[in-house]
Amino acid sequence: MSSTLKMPRPPNTFPSGNKLLQKKWDQRAYRLHVQKMRSMKAGLDNKEPHSYLHLQLRLKKIQAEEERQATIEHENRILLAKLTQILRSHGITDNWNIEHESKSLNRPHMERKLHKIEQENQELMRRLGKVSSTYKTDKWEDDYVLHQYYMQMKANETKDYELYATREDIYETDEEDAKESGSEDSHNEEEETETGSEQKKTKPKPPLRKQTSRFPLLGPQRVKEEKKKKREEAITKGQQYDEKGDAAVLFKATKGMGNAPSSVTKALARRKYKQRQGTRSRFELQYELDLMEELKGKLGDAWNEMLNALLLEREEYDAMCINHALLGIGSMEATLIEILCTRNNAALSAIKTAYSERYDKNLADDIKSSIPDSGFQGLLLALVKGIRDEGGAVDQSQAQDDAKELVAADEDRWDTGKGKFSEILTDYSFAQIRTVLEEYAKLSGKTLIDVLMDEFEGQIQDAMLALIKCIANCPGFLTSRIRESLTGSGDGATLIRIIITRSEVDLPQIKKIYKKRYSHTLEEDLESKCKEKYKKSLVEAVKFSGFTPKKAEQQHEMKKPGTVKMKPPIRYRRLRRPPVKNPRAVVAADNPLVKALKEKEGKDGHKPKSAQKSVRKDDATNTRDTSETGSLSYKEE
Repeated sequence: MSSTLKMPRPPNTFPSGNKLLQKKWDQRAYRLHVQKMRSMKAGLDNKEPHSYLHLQLRLKKIQAEEERQATIEHENRILLAKLTQILRSHGITDNWNIEHESKSLNRPHMERKLHKIEQENQELMRRLGKVSSTYKTDKWEDDYVLHQYYMQMKANETKDYELYATREDIYETDEEDAKESGSEDSHNEEEETETGSEQKKTKPKPPLRKQTSRFPLLGPQRVKEEKKKKREEAITKGQQYDEKGDAAVLFKATKGMGNAPSSVTKALARRKYKQRQGTRSRFELQYELDLMEELKGKLGDAWNEMLNALLLEREEYDAMCINHALLGIGSMEATLIEILCTRNNAALSAIKTAYSERYDKNLADDIKSSIPDSGFQGLLLALVKGIRDEGGAVDQSQAQDDAKELVAADEDRWDTGKGKFSEILTDYSFAQIRTVLEEYAKLSGKTLIDVLMDEFEGQIQDAMLALIKCIANCPGFLTSRIRESLTGSGDGATLIRIIITRSEVDLPQIKKIYKKRYSHTLEEDLESKCKEKYKKSLVEAVKFSGFTPKKAEQQHEMKKPGTVKMKPPIRYRRLRRPPVKNPRAVVAADNPLVKALKEKEGKDGHKPKSAQKSVRKDDATNTRDTSETGSLSYKEE
């Protein structure tokens, strides 16, 4: 029997006369139902409420506020007029008593008494000044540090043995010891049974060393170290950055409510580039004033260059320095080489854009119109293009080929506007340029400096010398520029530019090189040689250049200077027998131990366990033939 599917029908209805028509009607009803479901809309109005003008612009409230302000202003005028009238006129009642003198019969006696009290007070102050404190806090501190040192020494003492290791010599765990001892037994069996096997090379373990704790500083040395740590902590504390607080400090300084130079030092010189820009944006947003104009108006023209370096964006400041150099302000060649050779391609592109926006002219065109020397002009145009290879790899073979090509060229080989040398300056990395010039010097039989002195002259010679120094050792080149600025042959703008722009790049290296070359720190020479008003800001910028956030955090976590840091107990490795120098010690046949073993073997009919281990696998009969070998091999227990 076959079962057929029936069309679903509502309950309690008559059967359809035609199933096909009923199916068609049902499908049509279903399609209409689906269509209605899809076209259904929400009954709730979730649109944005209508905005009424009288709710946005409340004219009545504005009118009431204006009337209130007018009333206040009217009352202030009346009050000001009354105060002015009081100041201009005299009071009706004379209550000043300017010429009044107190008259007393006891006055001479009181004066003598006051004079006596004053003398006694002076004598008491003199005696108090001479008295020294009976509490010797420095000695207490030394005793505490020494006690902590002894406690550490006692904690590091061993109980069973005389040797113990340093903290760096972390010993193996017990599981590793067990694994090592298990592998040692198997290795011994293989070593005894296999005659031709090579001995495994074991890694020599470091000898146990006695831990030596550094004796703490005591007396004046400890006090000096404490002062040093306090200075570093003070510098570290200044690293905390508060954008709103710095903006408020600068606002008070511009309005005469604080010391302006100190505020600039605190809120700008000690900050990083992004922090300074954030402070400037916050100041302008919060007070609707231009921070640059406010500070320049308050501090004067002597601070203009310092404020430009601190507040201008990097590309805008570099563009301004390039413009000043092209106008002849300062040393042109070294300044232009310093800026163009220490910026990457992206920075050079930003500088060109900023130059065009600031001065409404193209940087390349300005170089062409400002520099008459064609060689120097071509060098700067090649550096400004910003299309060079920024990789640090040096192709030695390519450098040799380029040097040979320069040697084979005619007198125009050093033309910076066209030819091979122009291509080298434009496309090659600075390291590759230096390598090419060194290879050229080798082929010509001269030093690189002699080649530059002989082949170039004028501005291009100074520029090439600065270029080579900058490529060879950029921090060293900048150190020389700083020294020139401090000794008088340079200018203050160069000093400010290098310290501010390189504070987050390589100023710590510059400080080290400066101290090594001139036997003085950069901070000391700034204090003694710089006579400008912004000296304090430069010194603080140099001090804060070496403190990274990570180092500042470590400085906050440092303990009190001179105390000894207690360490947890050291895990000791249990002592073992020293390794045998010759594991296959040869025992003579006439040894009493050998004879005793032979006798025991003859009586019992089997070999001792110690002797079985020593039998070699290559012995076919598995017996001991002492007549042939004359000796036996045993592992020393």
